[in-house]
Amino acid sequence: EEIISDLKAEYYLEKLLAHPDLSKALNPFLINRVWQTSLAMLTESAITNTLSLKDAQKILKGLRGDKINSIIDQMFQIQNILSSDSDQDARLKQKLVHVWNDESIVRWIESVERCLWEKVDSDWDYWIRKRYASTLAQAFKFAAAAMSDKITEDDFIVDVHFESESEASIYLTELESGGVGQIELSLNGIRSNPEMFHQGFLHALSHCSRTELNSNILAVVEKALEAGDLKASFKKTREASGFNQISEAKIILINSLKE
Repeated sequence: EEIISDLKAEYYLEKLLAHPDLSKALNPFLINRVWQTSLAMLTESAITNTLSLKDAQKILKGLRGDKINSIIDQMFQIQNILSSDSDQDARLKQKLVHVWNDESIVRWIESVERCLWEKVDSDWDYWIRKRYASTLAQAFKFAAAAMSDKITEDDFIVDVHFESESEASIYLTELESGGVGQIELSLNGIRSNPEMFHQGFLHALSHCSRTELNSNILAVVEKALEAGDLKASFKKTREASGFNQISEAKIILINSLKE
């Protein structure tokens, strides 16, 4: 159940990208930003009001257009997306505000958001199989590249081809057209030390930098909810304006995180 909950956020993005109306109205990059702002709005409302995501969506009904500006400002400040005040960044913000003020688009988004708390549907099984196959493929590429100090993961391309919904093949090919011998180097390494390949494959499956980052972020969030220096540091960072205030708040926040 916990694994499914962790994966539902990414499944939600997949559903947004596959939505027939959204994919016509918005490009994939903008849909990705919509996904981020949607999760941010739901999460903030849920935490602030001690609600489930389902109930958070209910209280956000009709308020998305009013809420989006503060959400964007907080997200972009943290990510430093708007630090240069470039025209491109300003246009991105304008597009997101327009999206969340379009009632038709908001209805489409809200209909897809429900996959975050509703029981998984028939599309889930195929999507999770694709994710599983992709994970195996990336682990295979990592292990193959580890068999020689003359090659890296960047030398290879890995593809997953589904013959059916339940059968798939993994193809590892060299990046350079025609090949320059990296596959042969990897195969020689596997022949001479198959156990090393096996260990590399298991390491890739058991270690995930994204999971580690996610655990660290959740630990910070839990700590920030408590009264203390970290919570005050985040507040100061959110309220900072201008280069000097932001730089000062950044230093204070870093020191608080170190503690």
